[in-house]
Amino acid sequence: MRGKRVSFLLWFDASLFVLFLLTMTPRLTGLAIHEILGVVFALFFLVHLLLSWQWIKAAARRLRAAGAWRTRINYSLNTTLFALTSIAIVAGLVLSQVVLPAVHLPSVNDRAWHFLHNRMASLMRIGVGLHIAMNWQWIVAAVRRQAASLRGTRA
Repeated sequence: MRGKRVSFLLWFDASLFVLFLLTMTPRLTGLAIHEILGVVFALFFLVHLLLSWQWIKAAARRLRAAGAWRTRINYSLNTTLFALTSIAIVAGLVLSQVVLPAVHLPSVNDRAWHFLHNRMASLMRIGVGLHIAMNWQWIVAAVRRQAASLRGTRA
């Protein structure tokens, strides 16, 4: 069962990363697709948090443990990334010219909100890069397990 969970998490997180990359390129996708991808990304982000909840609780308990410097750094990074992402999503929704009007809700067109959304998105790029770097060992191990499982399935 653990292998299936790890496989699911690997594919889910890879999908979240692809959504992140596509959402970060509004000039490539256009505004309408950017906003729709942003909403889908927000939903995937929430599911990612829910799927990670056990780690979050366990890491919070380990924060005061002696020698838990890696846990403290990772927890701080993830907390910062959560804040950046949440602010970027909220600001993006406030600015929405496609999604909110589609559900008959007003949006704003304010330079301060644009600045906030763009700044948080820029900082998210750094945060996501660091998040991936901090979890690189898990990613490599999960990819290796997935590759071994696929080779075993084909044999």
